[in-house]
Amino acid sequence: MYVKTRNPTAGTSGSAEINDQEVRLLKLVNGEVDYKAQGLQLSDAPLLLENQEKGGYKVHLDQAYNGSDSVLQINQSYSADPEVAKWLTNADFRRALSLGLDRDQLNETFWLGVGIPGSVVPAESSPYNPGPEYRTTWSTHDVDKANALLDSLGLTKKDSDGFRVRTDNGERLRIEITTTQAFLPYPKQAEMIADQWRKIGIFAEVKENERNLAMTRIRNNE
Repeated sequence: MYVKTRNPTAGTSGSAEINDQEVRLLKLVNGEVDYKAQGLQLSDAPLLLENQEKGGYKVHLDQAYNGSDSVLQINQSYSADPEVAKWLTNADFRRALSLGLDRDQLNETFWLGVGIPGSVVPAESSPYNPGPEYRTTWSTHDVDKANALLDSLGLTKKDSDGFRVRTDNGERLRIEITTTQAFLPYPKQAEMIADQWRKIGIFAEVKENERNLAMTRIRNNE
């Protein structure tokens, strides 16, 4: 989503000093910003749409031709814990995680139901799109199939809370989701994903980091 003003006397879009979300929205509804995209959330849409005429601006919805607004990136080079690394590099394990996601619930909660749940392939209008079937390949919600995949991998034992346990020491298998509060409510999305994965016996621990720290951890393969 982005906002573009129709008022040629509006303020600059290079508002690096505008960091507070409430201040940002106030400036937008007052028509004081030429153009704004980064940092806007669909939850802001009703307020922005309601004040379009008064503020002299237009709200546009970005079709996200890049593939997705929110993506889980699984680190297949992680090596600090061999047991966890073994599963992150296993295609069927990753497929089970994907099938365990209820994208419709995420869409209704965080995209007001206007998103297109699915994989991260580019839009069909893009020359890089491999085919329409790839939008839903391994990207539908199927708890039974996800559980069957995990069972077939040997992750059949569970602890007293119903979470699958490691194959090396019998302790709970823990997957960490590193997230940061930037652009979209990623921590809240991650918490919902962690709750969804409970149904397939996967324990996910959400760790919210300051953005620079998160990027440092990524670069250091942590």
